[in-house]
Amino acid sequence: MLKKTDGPRGPMAMAQYASWEQLSQKLSGIGVSDDVLRNAKENLDSTSSATITEVVLGDDQLTKLGFVDAAA
Repeated sequence: MLKKTDGPRGPMAMAQYASWEQLSQKLSGIGVSDDVLRNAKENLDSTSSATITEVVLGDDQLTKLGFVDAAA
């Protein structure tokens, strides 16, 4: 599951994925590094939660991840 935090345009709905594999493929496809994905997966496995804060995404990348109102 992805959630955009409050920003200049306010909060945005979550984008949900059925599996880590599906989400990691999408994140990799928009340029999130393997190191970041590996760390997120390790956190997810050990704590059942992962937050990736070191990645800044543009509107086009958010749209590719399923945030349909990203460019609005």
